[in-house]
This record gives sequence, structure tokens and C-alpha cells, in this order.
Amino acid sequence: MWPGEGDREERLAAAIASARRDPPPVYRGDLLTDLPALAAQAPADATLVIFHSSVLAYVASQDRDRFARTVRGLAAVWLSNEAPGVVPGLPLAEFREGTFVLGHGGRTPLAFADGVCMARDRVGGGSAAGAAGFRSGNVELLRGHAFAARPSQTIRG
Repeated sequence: MWPGEGDREERLAAAIASARRDPPPVYRGDLLTDLPALAAQAPADATLVIFHSSVLAYVASQDRDRFARTVRGLAAVWLSNEAPGVVPGLPLAEFREGTFVLGHGGRTPLAFADGVCMARDRVGGGSAAGAAGFRSGNVELLRGHAFAARPSQTIRG
């Protein structure tokens, strides 16, 4: 957080208090080998959301392909926030220096964003913030439904 972002400080304090009252399970694992077993633990009536941001750039290209095949094979909603060209199969509509592409299902670009999923512009033009419901419907939602995984690091669910 930067100075003057009081609303973010309040949300963070509320999130920390909630996590202390009801700590979420935390699993250590490898996104290439452990994700399917972890996903299988999700309740049958739940919507499983797999989300990652700034992860796949640290994974070898052939392993990115393997990860994409794995996630597409799960009964899950896949949301990614990675640099352009990093997610296999996610078309690169255009390149913008310093931006990430918020993607759905590894196939549909939704918005250009920064590294923490704050939308900058819709893919194809136009302001994401100016699109009715776009920012709250596709970006803010990620804060409450995030699953992150990195090789040999924490997988939260």
C-alpha cells in the first residue's frame, strides 16, 4: 500500500481480522503436479476458481503448456493475470509495455491490468473503469476468489 490509500488499509485490516478468526487452509505444493489433487478437494457444489498473477513467467515454457492443459482439464474457472504472451493459448490482441493481460480460461483476454489486477483498459479499446460493471464485475471479484500457485511455494484455497 502507498501512503494515502486509507480505503485499502481498512480492507486489508478487515481481511487480516477475518483470516485470524477463521484461518484458511494453506497447502505447499507444485503447480504442475499438485494442483489436480488439490482441486479435487473442492466441494462438489462450489465454483472452483484458479487464479494466478505474475507466476507463469517463472515457469519454463514447456511447463507453462503443461499447466495450461492441466487447468483446462479441471472443472474450474481459470483467471490469469500475466504479462502478454506468457499464458499459452491466450491471444495477444496488442502489446502494451508495462501491462499484464487479465485472461479467462487461457483463451479470452478480458482487460489490460497491472500486476495486482487493477484493470487499465479493456482489450480492444476503451476504459475498463468506464465500462459499466466491468471493473467491479471482472477485477474486484478476483480479490475474494483467488487461488495462487507457484512451484514449491504456497497454494492457497
